[in-house]
Amino acid sequence: MNLPRRTSQLMWLAALALPGELSAATLVVDAGGGGDYRQIQSAIDAASSGDVIEIRAGSYSESLDTGGLQLSLQGAGSTSVLVSGDGSQAVLTVDQSAAVDVSGVTLQGGDRGAVVRLTQVDFDDVAFSDNSATGMGAGLGVFEGAQVSLTDCSIEDNEAQNYYVGGGLAIDEASASLDACTVQGNQSYRGGGLYLAGGEADLQDTVFDDNSATTDGGGIYVEEAGSLQATSVTLSGNQAGGGGGAAALEDSDSVWSGCILEGNQSGSGGGALYLSGMDSAGTQLDATVEANASAGSGGAIWAWDHDLEVSGSLAGNLAGSKANGGGIYAGSLDLFLRDVELEGHEAENGGAVYLISGATVTLEDASFSDNCAQQSGGAVYAVDSLTVSGGEFSGNQASDNGGALYLSGGQASLQDCGFAGNQAGGGGGALYSYGADVDVARIELEGNAATHGGALCLLGGGGSGLAVQVGESSFEDNSASQHGGGLYLDGLASATVEDSQFSGNMAGSWGGGLFLLSIDSAQLASLGLWENQALAGGGLYAASLGGGSSWELELGGNAATSEGGGAVYSAPSGEHPLKNLRFIENSAPVGAGLLLSADESGAHGVSNLDVVGNQGDGIWLASAPATSIVNVVAASNSGTGIGSDAAEHQATLAYNDCWDNGEDWGGELPDQIGVAGNISVDPLYADFVADGSWADSLLLTSYSPVRDAGDPDLADLDGSRSDMGSYGGPEAADGDADGDGVLRSESDCDDSEASAYPGAEEVWYDGVDQDCDGSDDYDRDGDGVPYPEDCEDEDPEIHPGAKDPEGDGVDQDCDGADGLASGDTGDTGRPHDDDDYDGDGYSPPEDCNDMEYAANPGLAERCDDGFDNDCDGYVDGSDADCLIETEEGGCYCGSRERRGGAWWLGLFGVVLVWRRRAPRVDVHHQPE
Repeated sequence: MNLPRRTSQLMWLAALALPGELSAATLVVDAGGGGDYRQIQSAIDAASSGDVIEIRAGSYSESLDTGGLQLSLQGAGSTSVLVSGDGSQAVLTVDQSAAVDVSGVTLQGGDRGAVVRLTQVDFDDVAFSDNSATGMGAGLGVFEGAQVSLTDCSIEDNEAQNYYVGGGLAIDEASASLDACTVQGNQSYRGGGLYLAGGEADLQDTVFDDNSATTDGGGIYVEEAGSLQATSVTLSGNQAGGGGGAAALEDSDSVWSGCILEGNQSGSGGGALYLSGMDSAGTQLDATVEANASAGSGGAIWAWDHDLEVSGSLAGNLAGSKANGGGIYAGSLDLFLRDVELEGHEAENGGAVYLISGATVTLEDASFSDNCAQQSGGAVYAVDSLTVSGGEFSGNQASDNGGALYLSGGQASLQDCGFAGNQAGGGGGALYSYGADVDVARIELEGNAATHGGALCLLGGGGSGLAVQVGESSFEDNSASQHGGGLYLDGLASATVEDSQFSGNMAGSWGGGLFLLSIDSAQLASLGLWENQALAGGGLYAASLGGGSSWELELGGNAATSEGGGAVYSAPSGEHPLKNLRFIENSAPVGAGLLLSADESGAHGVSNLDVVGNQGDGIWLASAPATSIVNVVAASNSGTGIGSDAAEHQATLAYNDCWDNGEDWGGELPDQIGVAGNISVDPLYADFVADGSWADSLLLTSYSPVRDAGDPDLADLDGSRSDMGSYGGPEAADGDADGDGVLRSESDCDDSEASAYPGAEEVWYDGVDQDCDGSDDYDRDGDGVPYPEDCEDEDPEIHPGAKDPEGDGVDQDCDGADGLASGDTGDTGRPHDDDDYDGDGYSPPEDCNDMEYAANPGLAERCDDGFDNDCDGYVDGSDADCLIETEEGGCYCGSRERRGGAWWLGLFGVVLVWRRRAPRVDVHHQPE
């Protein structure tokens, strides 16, 4: 039967390990003559298996061969016992012995320090030094199934000449373990410190320093399905003329735990590691990898067709000039970076990591900081695949695209990670993708900068069916010198941006927070865009949208130096309605809240918007004569509430409330009040004052006059007639803002007031309809006369103007007397004096409304009944009394002190200085 070579070798070793009963003897060797023998070999020749040979301090010039015996060679110490060969053969040969222990000696000057075949040898405190071999393993050669362990050993300054491998140690179809050893200053063609072929090496607490290889693997070279296990191993200062200054693997696997790879150099790829092909699992690397350098790509690691998992840290590694991957260069593999920090790398592309040719990369809790690419991908450059879960990217830079990440083609997934202070000279301060599907969720992007897309620049690149999803993310203080201060999307089949916030972002041209161009279907939902700035579209600029919708957006405090302080929607190619949006205190010369331009077909239908407190126009229609506007509240805008440049508006303008604007309806639009359900009343928001603070609540109070005043063909979530404003209509977002446990869809009539919900106990005269029954909170008895004018508000028969029969003991007409008082008629309760027709004790002109008992100079303003109660010339919310806090700290219409109308000039000044020479944008054309 023919057995495989490895199996036959192991059987031979097993046979050698079973000697008979041995009686051990100790033979003493002393070069000075004080022992049994002067020469070590003489003692070996005289020994029997199991004997101990004790070697005293001294120098011995000889070559040793154990002759198949089981022996223990015990020297006085590697610094005391020097065994020198003559250079013609190995200093020690152990071949087919049962087992041999060697300790406390130095083996030097031979053609190999030691050779071990077909046996087991334990070396302890043995030095292999200054040997030179015309074969593999100049310091130690382990062959043919041998098993060797080395403890506290040193392998130094050995050389395998010519094209031979393993200057320090060679393991060929055998196994070895090294514990607390030093492998230093060795040289060879390949594997300057260690060469492993087809066997196993287990390294612990061992140092490989200053070894060199003419080609690959300055410290270690592994091939032919070899398996390397390294624990707490340090490789420093090793050099390779080819790849892998520290180590190189070909068609083999390795596991590194708690290792240090520092200051190694290679003449081609992989300053520290060069990995080509694998046996089965590839490499797991947990290490500190610092200050390695490669003349080619992969300053730290070059890997191809070799799966790689990395943890620990990579710092300050350097790829060659015009080379890629300052930290890692990889292709045709699966790369996993878990719990790893990559810092301070530089390369042409992929400052820290460069991946091509079908390589996939998964980043889990990886941190990239201060890496730099001379072209693209400051931290990572990837083709086809990029997955990021957790981790941080900060201070990375790219001269071209992708300050932190660059992806071309394929797909990307980014979740639960953060990007801060990354910069790109082109697009995407944090991420640039071209021709890829991208899914982004729960990421934070702050202070990133680029030319386009200060944080993210995601381009379709002419590919078909490409989709982008961005959700539950925040974009803060990012900037773009051109378009898209926070996010730039262009040329995609679909784009979904939802449940995200954009604040403090800036763009030199269009879209301070968000820029979209040529998207076949764009879904924008549940977004907050606050205090962003741009030339046009301070919060949002969208052009050439072919479908989708914008829903539940809140745009507050955004500024534009040209048009569209809150948002610009321009030149749609398909239906893209705007529903349930809020524009609060934005500023721009034209369309301060919302600008709709170049929309001849009316694709941007508008319904249920709040456009309030903007410094300039609320809504402006530029070449958009067919746009329908329904259920909109445009209030307290300094310019036109709703305006258009169209001489004849062709679409619906219905059920809108324009109130307290500089001009309610403007441009070419005639006044629409009283037409198609349009009104002009204070909407009575829960918390809004035009004071420069956009963080207001536009929920409608229980007595808002725009409740149930919207389009009767539309219903609110609770089934009632639609409200005007962003919380009304069939597509309004549901919720429980006041936390009373009742949703708006469950008929909570005031979601800003926790005490108000159906079934609550009514508290009269506090201005809140607690039980949501719609009755006047100041008319408890429902007789139409409010308290305190009604002197008995629990009896509908008693009120001013009621008949007051004499003698029943009741003052029905609230004139202070039962029956006919002076001036009473006894029938109507009206006075005989025609100068005081309403009987309130005041006559015109002092009485400003002598037909209404609830209006005279002696009353206080009620703020919600439509009358000038105190006759000071101001009604309800326009009266200063309704804007002053009560002594108890509460108020009816608002409690915030006004700061004046010029607050926005400061914000505008920032933008104007920044873009001082910016030309006016032609809103009839798309951006280039």
